[in-house]
Amino acid sequence: LVVGIALAATPATPYYGTGTIVWLALSWAVAWMMCTSKDRARIKKAGLKAKVMANNFPEIKALLSEHCRSVGVKDPDTFVMDEEVGRVSILGGGKPILVISKSMQEILSPDEFQYALCRALAELRTKSPGLKSLAAWAHELSPLLRACLFPAAALGYLLSQNWRLLADLTADRLLLITTRHPRICLATLMHLEVESNPLAQIEHADV
Repeated sequence: LVVGIALAATPATPYYGTGTIVWLALSWAVAWMMCTSKDRARIKKAGLKAKVMANNFPEIKALLSEHCRSVGVKDPDTFVMDEEVGRVSILGGGKPILVISKSMQEILSPDEFQYALCRALAELRTKSPGLKSLAAWAHELSPLLRACLFPAAALGYLLSQNWRLLADLTADRLLLITTRHPRICLATLMHLEVESNPLAQIEHADV
């Protein structure tokens, strides 16, 4: 990466074009490996005891299989992690992994948990988790790494703007088309309303 940057920054050398290509290629490769590396390391450390299987978290496994069929995706590797930050989300930057925080499973009602699970699977179907992980990673970079990995960091920043909203909208629409659960449809419609108007007034009776 350092050699590529050095060659790319020296236009007078015959390797200027090669250096630029090397810099671009390596910045992408490093970004793709780094964007979810910490999460994947924690998942690897947790091992099979955290993995959702038929004999481990069977309720989640049954829900997962049902909704994967309805959305039209293969069952992703799924792990239930003990984390401070609650989430039900897909890790990009490699083979997709569904991460469920124990806190989310405990706090959410069954209907709410089903919606969160379906929403994550809809994102998997739209193939957006990889770029979303890249966008989140770009915001956490130090100034030095942001300069060294400028092509990937710049794209990550741009993706965090309008594209991310469009990707969420696509996932919501897909969920409305594929799901047969009335409450999930209702939750999706509410999410669409809030996304289009963050100041929307939603009464308890609407819920």
